[in-house]
Amino acid sequence: MKLMNAHSAFVAGNAHEVCQDYAVSGCIESTPYVILADGCSSSPDTDTGARLLVKSAERSLRAHIKCASPFLQEEHEEAARLALRHANVLQLAPQCVDATLLTINVSGDNFFATCYGDGVVALQSRDGQLDVYSISFAEGYPRYPSYASQGERLRMFESHTSNVKEITHYTFFRGDDAIATHADTHISHDALETFTGSVKDYEFVAILSDGFHSFVELIRTETSRKTEPVRLEHFVGNLLDFKNTGGAFVRRRLNKFLSDAQKNKWQHNDDLAIGVVYLGG
Repeated sequence: MKLMNAHSAFVAGNAHEVCQDYAVSGCIESTPYVILADGCSSSPDTDTGARLLVKSAERSLRAHIKCASPFLQEEHEEAARLALRHANVLQLAPQCVDATLLTINVSGDNFFATCYGDGVVALQSRDGQLDVYSISFAEGYPRYPSYASQGERLRMFESHTSNVKEITHYTFFRGDDAIATHADTHISHDALETFTGSVKDYEFVAILSDGFHSFVELIRTETSRKTEPVRLEHFVGNLLDFKNTGGAFVRRRLNKFLSDAQKNKWQHNDDLAIGVVYLGG
């Protein structure tokens, strides 16, 4: 029987000099976890802030794993408060913690995958169904967990009532030609999105930064050059098609996917981060 495993990887986008995404993964007492943050490209020093946020969350999450308790909204916001305190010690602007926060942890017989801000959560069941949830904001700027400690910024965010959070759910099945067999979109007013299920029913859980929405295909003709967007639902099944789940399996798969993307003349302008917990079997 294969044991559970967790791994993560991140890479800078073509438009960024430094990577503002960050991810960690590990196990404590044989229980796997993944934490991922995506820093805002228009805020200062968010490469550092994303790391502070992830490391603050990791400290808390490891304690929750020992207590066999889920890592929910209060814990995400507490991690942001701790990251803001670390930023202050380093004399960094509080805006450096403008970053989304996504996590996966296993508690007892269930897993919990969360998204505070924007990003993607994918659940692969053992019967072959892949459910992908793409979480985005209508005007492009998400609600960050750090806003819970910044009252004025939270009020300003909430005043933009048209910036609604939209969750698009795609369903795939093994054997499909990488096209969703079902898709629907709904609006959420919750700060934190949580997806949970039984370990015995699922093969793996994945979290991705929203940079995976930034892929474009470069199209050249004799007289012009243009780009066309490559939609997430057209490649996410291939991205998550793990050949094995041992060792650094996420890094291996991401490298292969990016190599194939280059052959297809695809490029990603935004940073990419992905973390996966394989649930054993």
